[in-house]
Amino acid sequence: MDYEKFKEELVNEVERQAGEEYQVSLQKVKKNNGISKNAVSISRKGRKVAPVIYIDSFYEKYQQGVSIVHLAASMLQHFQDLEESMLPVNMDFYSEYENVRENIYCKLINIGMNREILREIPYRTYLDLAVVYYYLMDMSDDGNATILINQKQLELWDLTGEELDRQAWENTVADLPASLRPMSEILHEYLDAPETEIKSPPLPMYVLTNEKKIFGAICIRYPGILKKLAEKLGGDFYILPSSVHECILVPVAGSASRDVLKEMVIDINLTQVEPQEILANQVYMYSRALDQIMF
Repeated sequence: MDYEKFKEELVNEVERQAGEEYQVSLQKVKKNNGISKNAVSISRKGRKVAPVIYIDSFYEKYQQGVSIVHLAASMLQHFQDLEESMLPVNMDFYSEYENVRENIYCKLINIGMNREILREIPYRTYLDLAVVYYYLMDMSDDGNATILINQKQLELWDLTGEELDRQAWENTVADLPASLRPMSEILHEYLDAPETEIKSPPLPMYVLTNEKKIFGAICIRYPGILKKLAEKLGGDFYILPSSVHECILVPVAGSASRDVLKEMVIDINLTQVEPQEILANQVYMYSRALDQIMF
């Protein structure tokens, strides 16, 4: 069975197993950087908020021999787990601004790769990037989920873009403090090996993100942070946008050329970063004397 037929059969089987009190539909979900993913939406009738479950991993299991009946049952179980963790949101919770204002944050995305979605959401430009806004939902044992805030949501909340920006920045800086760590330290933890066995990066590199390590590239926009980092690193530095979640900082003194670093960023984006998590094929430079980023 090909992928298109599989999607249809899976939705029909989920609908059959779920029963009449549920609504089941196939959706194409827009992700960052123009990426779209097929998903199944399952909701109790009358509910305004419904989780979506992406299909691709289920198709992989089908190709490995798992039946559609078992896959549908597994998807329904996953939905029930999500529904339980989302319970506070389902009762019109999200439609009231006062309920969500403390969990609204900022993140950076690429303007050129997201022109279509930027028509539908509030944003502020920064370099060749856009500061956009999202609601961070605590999913308990399942980690965190985010909801991108769009123009319709602002209208529902009777909120201006300026008010949204002010609240989101207040939350972001207060709740998601920046974290700067040497790349060698990160590798040590990731590889779970003694530091003496880890080959250091060819250049001094530092990873800038936030303490949750989610959409941490926004840290380069924190008030006054780049000036403080320049003092810590001893001068001007390059900013390599390794993903929407983090940036790599490389001191200019003794570094490779900017062109070489840009080639590195492009290669990493092509081979190691999920398409929807790419931030930019660019290298920025922070000038300590000018106290600004140049690109």
